Amino acid sequence: MASQGPPMQGNRVSQPLRKKKRYADKLISPQVRELVPESQAYMDLLAFEQKLDATITRKKLDIQEALKRPQKVKKRLRIYISHTFIAGKEPEKEGDEGTVPMWELRVEGRLIEDQANGSTAASGHSTPAPPARPLPKRKFSSFFKSLDPVDHDTVNNDTFLEQVFSCKRMRFMEIPQRLHQLLQQPDPLVLSHIIKHNDGGAEKNTACYDIGLRRYIYQKVQQKRAELEQGLGVRNN
Repeated sequence: MASQGPPMQGNRVSQPLRKKKRYADKLISPQVRELVPESQAYMDLLAFEQKLDATITRKKLDIQEALKRPQKVKKRLRIYISHTFIAGKEPEKEGDEGTVPMWELRVEGRLIEDQANGSTAASGHSTPAPPARPLPKRKFSSFFKSLDPVDHDTVNNDTFLEQVFSCKRMRFMEIPQRLHQLLQQPDPLVLSHIIKHNDGGAEKNTACYDIGLRRYIYQKVQQKRAELEQGLGVRNN
């Protein structure tokens, strides 16, 4: 009687991952197409697949470019601060109830369109301003021109950099430290509002404050993402 050996564990060999076939490997030779006329439908399907893959790749690149350059829209944050003050009242006679002085503060805000870009005509209707021309991209070679010709470790700031860093010249090693100060969280916005009492009675006092904002809009990115997801749905089916 033959002895039974240990279980064969070597039979379980990890199968290699299937590699994606190249487009040339999927083609059918002309001889086979002549024998099987229905194979032309398979060739049309391959052409559609190649066209769809190219479209999906292009959409991915468009989304990456759109994420790098989000659309900026100027908005205005309008804050309404209102309060109501009710003065106290002493009871005039025994049995009357007096009132305790009290006040109520309410803060509301809404995001509105910035009207600074439009001009108001004499008729009172606002006409949109012409679209601004996009600023030309700054070449990287201009950075080397800003270096000091004598001391290459010193950067001569132009008009814009001087406004940002508040200095005309700075050492190259100082740039990370100066950038860190600019990237910190800005100070909170402080609005001073005085609660006052009107002699006329409980009247509502309202103050309005406008704050300019810039909002990043990713509408183009979302649209291209939807198109890409639709293409992927067709691809997966």
